[in-house]
Amino acid sequence: MRKMAWILLALGLAGCAPRQIILTRSRLLMGNIPVNISLKVRPEQKAAALAAGDAAYRLAQSLEAKVSEYRSDSEVSCLNRNAGKAPCPLSPETLDLLQKAMEFCEKTDGALDIRFASLSPAGSRGQIRLSQDPGSGFLPNSQTRIGIGAIGKGWIVDRMIEELRSRGFSEALIDAGGDLRASGGPWMVSIQVPQAGPGVTAEERQIQNRSLATSGLYERGSHILDPKTRHAVERSSSVSVEAEDLTTADALDTALFVMGEEKARILIRRFPGLRVTWLDPDGQSRIYLSDDLSKERSAAPPDK
Repeated sequence: MRKMAWILLALGLAGCAPRQIILTRSRLLMGNIPVNISLKVRPEQKAAALAAGDAAYRLAQSLEAKVSEYRSDSEVSCLNRNAGKAPCPLSPETLDLLQKAMEFCEKTDGALDIRFASLSPAGSRGQIRLSQDPGSGFLPNSQTRIGIGAIGKGWIVDRMIEELRSRGFSEALIDAGGDLRASGGPWMVSIQVPQAGPGVTAEERQIQNRSLATSGLYERGSHILDPKTRHAVERSSSVSVEAEDLTTADALDTALFVMGEEKARILIRRFPGLRVTWLDPDGQSRIYLSDDLSKERSAAPPDK
C-alpha cells in the first residue's frame, strides 16, 4: 500500500517579515523520496538552521531504520520474520506508530490496514499484539505481514517537525514527495491535476499549522491495495486530505481513496478538522469539510 502524493509547493511565503530568508534543503529518505525542509529564518540564524535541519534528517533516518518493512534489520521486519514464532522487542517509537496504525484501521473500518501484505486472507485478519512493559510485539498468525507505507511517512515527518520546533524553528515546512507538514506560515500550496501535464494545478491556497497529503494513481499506476479484497484500486481521480498533522492526513488519504468518494463523505465525520478535496482529471473538484458538511462545494476546472 505504499503510495506517493502529488501536492506541489508553490515557491514563496506570504507575509515575510523584513530580513528573513527561506532556507531550503533536500535529501532522499524513506525509499528515495525527496524530503525538502524549508525554514523561515533571519540571516544570522543560518548556521543554527542548517544544524537543525541535519538533526531532523538524522532523526528521520533513525526512525526509518526501526519501522521500515523494507529493511531486514528493522523492528517491523523482525515482527514479520517471526510471525507465528516469537515476540520481538519494540522501541517506544515503533510501538507508537503501530498503535496509531491500528487505531486508524478501526476508525476507517479496515480501509487502511497495515496487514495488507499478509500471505493469506487469514493472515490479513491476524492479531497484532503489542506490549508496553517491556516494549514488544507479536504476530500470532504465521501468515500475517505488516507494512507501514500508508502512514509511516507522515508519522516520520511529524517527528521531524517536533525536532525543528525543539531547536527553536517554529516556521518550517517539510515536503516529503508531495505530502507536507506546515509549521507556522502561511505557506502557499497547490494540488496537481490528475493525469495532466506537469505544472497543471488546482486548489491553490495558503495553509498554516496544517498538513496536506494526496493519494492517486497517475504517477505510479495501480499500487494502492484494498485490504479487504486484496486487489488494486482503480480510480482516475485523486483525493487530498488536509488535517492538523501529517500522520492523520497520510493515513486518511489512502483510506478514503480505497473507499471511494461516496463512502468517504460519511467516514470523514469521524475525524474533526478535515478538509477533503476530490479532484478529477478535467480539473473539476469537490470539497468536503468534516466539521460542517453543509459547506461542501464544487470548484470549476483551472484555466489551461
